[in-house]
Amino acid sequence: EKKLNTKGLAIKLKNQLKGGVFSQVYDAELHNETVVVKHTENVVPFDPTEFFISKKAHQIDTKILKLLNKSKNIKVPHIYYYYPDIATTIMEDVRTSGFQLLNNLMLDNKLPSSSAKSIGTSLAYLAKESRTWKSFKTNESAEQSVYERGLELRLAYPNEQKQYLFLEKELTQNNIFWVWPDGHPKNMFVNNKGECVFIDFGRSHWGDQRYMLPNFLAHIVIYTLAGYIKPKQTQEYLQSCVDAYKKIEPVNEPIFCQYLAMEVLHRAN
Repeated sequence: EKKLNTKGLAIKLKNQLKGGVFSQVYDAELHNETVVVKHTENVVPFDPTEFFISKKAHQIDTKILKLLNKSKNIKVPHIYYYYPDIATTIMEDVRTSGFQLLNNLMLDNKLPSSSAKSIGTSLAYLAKESRTWKSFKTNESAEQSVYERGLELRLAYPNEQKQYLFLEKELTQNNIFWVWPDGHPKNMFVNNKGECVFIDFGRSHWGDQRYMLPNFLAHIVIYTLAGYIKPKQTQEYLQSCVDAYKKIEPVNEPIFCQYLAMEVLHRAN
């Protein structure tokens, strides 16, 4: 807050918001308006199983938010101020427009079925439109991502690595396009119309875009297995989301199912 004040902003930080594993996220008051302040510091691992997370991810997040602010098909928070020297971004608080975190709604057994079509459509446009972006350096790689997210698959079949090696090859060799592997319910907001807003793109890389849709839907499966969503609703939700995605982008069903299963193993364990 003091650093932002020295930038000439009469801003007052209020509550630290949930989430923010690698960043500190607050709601704040600026010019009598509620905004969100995101600040990132380096996260140094405590043991060899963890990854070093650089605050450079904040730069990537802000860069992608700026790119998507130009999109007519994908909703993201508007950026008011960005200070790269202190890795801090001040952006729109979409909650003031009636949006709620999808993760919270699911925990309250209130998954809005109308969000399936909107999220499927937005993920498809995200894949399509990001293919027009000029290449830029990301903070992570496809190799790092599949090693982290495929670890439980490797442990589940210690004597047979064929499945993991196939997915590793698919994710890393199809690496000419941008991928958002962090597209889950904690990074999505929805309103009562089912419209969605995406946030937090710092953990992204170049790889196989076919991973993004099953990555999201794996979380719906996990919450169903945990009893937060009824199986019938999940079936309809998955179908609606996939159908919406297919109207814009093709879906390879075998690779879709394998990526989804890998992510279920990863997140569940």
